[in-house]
Amino acid sequence: MRVWCWPVLLWPCLALAASGSWSGTVGGPRVAGPGRMYASAPLNPPAPAAGARIRRVHWRYGVPADRRSIAELCAGQHCVPLNGNRGVSDALAGTPAAAPLALRFRLPPGERRSLQVGVIQLLVDYR
Repeated sequence: MRVWCWPVLLWPCLALAASGSWSGTVGGPRVAGPGRMYASAPLNPPAPAAGARIRRVHWRYGVPADRRSIAELCAGQHCVPLNGNRGVSDALAGTPAAAPLALRFRLPPGERRSLQVGVIQLLVDYR
């Protein structure tokens, strides 16, 4: 994001320059065994996110219409449950924006058939 500032307005512009967003896309994992977590490849932020903090995360991942999964959004060891295959959460607010994020999946109780999670997309807003 390019921010143009007049010298008199420099301080507010510096605050604006520190905010932004990044997005990432990876293929989802194959979730094969009951009771076991399967993680996606990490989604790595760009260098401009260094020093910033996450405000909110938008997510979307693909699963067949007739299937369910239990999913979590993770920054390191801190994971938050997701309530569906798309949504927005501020549960990671304050987490360093330069930390890689990943999604973890498991089969619902009683499900034994493996599941291929489709494309995972994240949009991370930070300040």
